[in-house]
Amino acid sequence: MCPPRAGFYQFLRHELRPGPERIRAALRVAIACSTTVVLAMVFQVPLPAYMAYVVLLISRDEVAGTIATALGGLAAASLAVTLSLLFYIVDASEPALRIVLLAASTFVGIFVARTFALGPVVFLGAFILVLSQTLLDDVPSPELMTHFLLWLWMVVAIPVVVTVAVNLALGVSPEVALQGRIRAFAGELGAHIEGSAPGGFGQCGESLAGVMVLLPRAQSWSAGLKAYDKADRLILGTLAEILVLTRLLPAGTNGERQRLAWMLRTSIARWVGGAPVPDDRPTASTVQKTSAERALADALVELDGQVTQRAAEVPAPHSATRKQRWVPDAFTNRGHLHFALKVTAAVVAAYVTYTLLAWPGIRTAVTTCFFVALSSLGETMHKLTLRLSGALIGGLAAGLCIVFVIPLLTDIGQLAVLVAVAAMACGWVASSSERIAYAGLQMAFAFFLGVLQDYGPPTDLTVLRDRMVGIFVGNIWMSIVFGALWPVTTASLMRASVASALRAVAKVVARAPETVGAGKATVALALIGAERLAPLPWFEWKFSASVRASVEAARLTIWAAERLAASAFVLVRTEPVARDMPGIPDPDVTWLVSAAHHLATGGAAGKLAPVGTDTPGDDSGARVRLHEEMRYAAPHF
Repeated sequence: MCPPRAGFYQFLRHELRPGPERIRAALRVAIACSTTVVLAMVFQVPLPAYMAYVVLLISRDEVAGTIATALGGLAAASLAVTLSLLFYIVDASEPALRIVLLAASTFVGIFVARTFALGPVVFLGAFILVLSQTLLDDVPSPELMTHFLLWLWMVVAIPVVVTVAVNLALGVSPEVALQGRIRAFAGELGAHIEGSAPGGFGQCGESLAGVMVLLPRAQSWSAGLKAYDKADRLILGTLAEILVLTRLLPAGTNGERQRLAWMLRTSIARWVGGAPVPDDRPTASTVQKTSAERALADALVELDGQVTQRAAEVPAPHSATRKQRWVPDAFTNRGHLHFALKVTAAVVAAYVTYTLLAWPGIRTAVTTCFFVALSSLGETMHKLTLRLSGALIGGLAAGLCIVFVIPLLTDIGQLAVLVAVAAMACGWVASSSERIAYAGLQMAFAFFLGVLQDYGPPTDLTVLRDRMVGIFVGNIWMSIVFGALWPVTTASLMRASVASALRAVAKVVARAPETVGAGKATVALALIGAERLAPLPWFEWKFSASVRASVEAARLTIWAAERLAASAFVLVRTEPVARDMPGIPDPDVTWLVSAAHHLATGGAAGKLAPVGTDTPGDDSGARVRLHEEMRYAAPHF
């Protein structure tokens, strides 16, 4: 049976919880936004709303990520402006050709964004290029359009410079941010081991994934940290194993689990440094320990040894590894091609719709198609929901400010204060997890479009109305296209994630060399990805009962896979050496591989082979437990 889930109020409370790092991040966004708006008003730079919005787009919780995003965005804007000027030579007087170039730009940009290492930069450049092409219908002459495009580069450059300057002055280095994130993860995982964490496995998994994402950024910022790359990845692999092992811990709390949590916090405090080592060591429990508790204790002892070895060894020079420019299946996986074609069809349909209606105010339909497109229908509809709800909240706040607050403002300083307050609130929401972060960006966009319409106080609410209509039109086209052309369900992506985890578990059981650290981290990350996808079938087009059954089936599949992976880790801890069967493949490894194939193909590979019968004479208790989890998981796979 799956563990209980928190309600919506508890979910929002967790997502919007305050913290020192979050407060500082929101303050940096507020300062950068208000400064950008003041510069736009003083020098009368066009599109002040977009300038303020760019600040939120490029802001990250640490300096390295902000600088990388800012420079990438500026490079993308430069490339897009240059290509737009070239395109105008060809299609300024040919609307039919303009549609062709718009479609080609969208397709190439989306395909390369999904398959190339510099995907975000290419995506932003493609969006600016397409958006600039749609502006030709509203500008009376090519000369004015060229002038506007040159200003468009400044619309990106000014907030980039301001945001980078604010983050260099007040931001947090990625190394410090990494240490804080590791401490937060240790606190959550320790509470989870003790049985007192409300978020449980999913919250701890998201924190671990955040640590793994931030580690390369911190290494690129600090040469000293980069020298410990191998040791740190071994530690992260052990932490991933510890997280997975917690799935087999019984409910409730006991002295042994408090001791295990103390061991974890002690090792983490020694690893990151700067934190006091806990001195209130709990006494060893006299209660008989479960196999999961014994395996967890063994993993924690290994973690402590890895931390000790890291502190004692002399850091070796880090050899630069050649990064892969394209994803491995860039030109063999038709899914990338289908995704680019679907986004292109939706963008062209949205452009044709508002052009035929002669309603340029709903141009946000094209923006909607660009920014909400994700792999599956459920993910796309989830992002559409966030976009619509964020726009409603931000638009309502802007409307209230236009009616009741703006008439009371007398100078640019007061406007800057209003922008700072709104930006801080939106930045607070945007710093949440990906479940609701996009709503914060849309709140900011809708608010800025309403309040910063020109260089004087706004008096018209039609901008807000047109924006909401544009979002609605974009939602309709994205729903139609993604539901009709090569539909990809969230369940299929979830099954693929679980299949990836099972393949990695098979390598762990086979004692493959790569499972020392990276393999176990692969298991955890794949399961974390599946956990993230589990609720998203609610956003797909199904009847209520069907959705409920689909979500419950997804949760049971993930739950079974997590317990199966934990049992495999216990087995490896109990039997460090693989069974000696020369010439005969391990039947458990074979079953795991076939189960992964069965999941990935959606059952098209045939009936899943049954688990072999246990023979107590030659099977250990850990292997018997693994077989029990296999038999439980088989109906859900």
